[in-house]
Amino acid sequence: MKLRSMYTRILLSFLVVLLITEVFVFSFFILIPAKHFTARFEQFARARVLVVKERIEDKIRSLPAVDWSENAPLEDFITDLGLLLGAPVWLTRQDGTVALKSFAGEIPDLAEILGKDRAKRQGGFARAFKDFDFYTVVPLDLSGTEAGHIHILFKRPAASTPKGFFALGLLIIGVIVALSVVPVSRLIIRRIEQLRRSAILISAGDLSHRVTIRGKDEIGDLAHAFNDMTDKIESMIVSSKELTANVSHELRAPLTRIRVAEELLRDKLERGSAQDWKGYLDGIREDIDELDGLIGRILDLSKLDRRQSPFRLEPLDPSELIRELLERFHPVIERKDLQVTTELSYDPPFLADKETLRSALMNVLDNATKFAPEKGDVSVHLGWKPEAVEMLIMNTAEELSPEDLARIFDPFHRSKRSAAAGSGLGLTIAKKAVERHGGAIEALNREKGLGIRITLPR
Repeated sequence: MKLRSMYTRILLSFLVVLLITEVFVFSFFILIPAKHFTARFEQFARARVLVVKERIEDKIRSLPAVDWSENAPLEDFITDLGLLLGAPVWLTRQDGTVALKSFAGEIPDLAEILGKDRAKRQGGFARAFKDFDFYTVVPLDLSGTEAGHIHILFKRPAASTPKGFFALGLLIIGVIVALSVVPVSRLIIRRIEQLRRSAILISAGDLSHRVTIRGKDEIGDLAHAFNDMTDKIESMIVSSKELTANVSHELRAPLTRIRVAEELLRDKLERGSAQDWKGYLDGIREDIDELDGLIGRILDLSKLDRRQSPFRLEPLDPSELIRELLERFHPVIERKDLQVTTELSYDPPFLADKETLRSALMNVLDNATKFAPEKGDVSVHLGWKPEAVEMLIMNTAEELSPEDLARIFDPFHRSKRSAAAGSGLGLTIAKKAVERHGGAIEALNREKGLGIRITLPR
């Protein structure tokens, strides 16, 4: 496994978190439950030792003249008590000598068992607790004076290490959990690896490839987003190729006309015939103007696609902008004797980028006047809603087919029924400009002609 791989990082991160968690759990067990258990055990032992103390004192009082070491009932009681408790029990006189004990052999080395812990006195008792070894010393009171002590040592079995067992249990649990997380992490990495392979295939040019990861989790959502991105990239590349082909076609026509006019003009000049030379030059100028306009529209479309043009929202009155543009189209309107009707109003507030909106409206109005027949009608309606403004620009025109209506905003698309010249980019630019404002534009057949409806958020 490479340390830089995500699988290794996930596994190591999980193991670190698991280790920290187990250390915390172990510390929590030692600091809180163990102390609580110690306190409860001391209470339990104290109550039992008090009972034992009274019984021993009764045995001594019953034979006051007999030395403790020769007191048979007391000796039997100490022996039985040691067996019952499973702990060493012994009696010491006031001078510290051992009188009786429940076991054979030497007195246990308390310093070795309890280490540095010393017996703490509490209400006449002295007790010490080391791990799970408990030692208590209780004074024996006879005739109101301290006559000796009873010692009891509760030792854990030699093989019993509660803290060690608990730590071992945590370690086993940690190993089991770590092993169980391996297939889960591998499943995650396998799906990510599928995404990586898909990205390599697509970057190599296979735009038809799609990710096949299923699921409703985050990686599944990422796969769906990846496929959506690929769809858009494929669409953009196809559109770019179509645009390049269309641009080449559109540029070739005026260039061909210019070349033919130049050859004819050169031929006439070589033959010494300058007749009609102005007509050829006028034709060349018109074709150059057409090329210049086409290149300008292509640049505008490219800027809108790449969002390179400045975009600054400001308060403006769209009705004034429409009136200004209609004045610019007045020569066309007058030449074709078009009937223009408007329903314009202003209900502030309204924010838009003036130049981008001007580009959209100018292209729509240009189409409306250009493709309207002579003595036809053009109408512009501006309606206000609480959250949006709606613009409807209509002209007298033949009804478009569903195919033409669906493709009217595509670059270089021209209706088959249209006889007017045009680049086929005007409505495409208008659509990009409207969408940059977060609005929508649509074309629809109306009873009296074709309508373009623009909806913009306020």
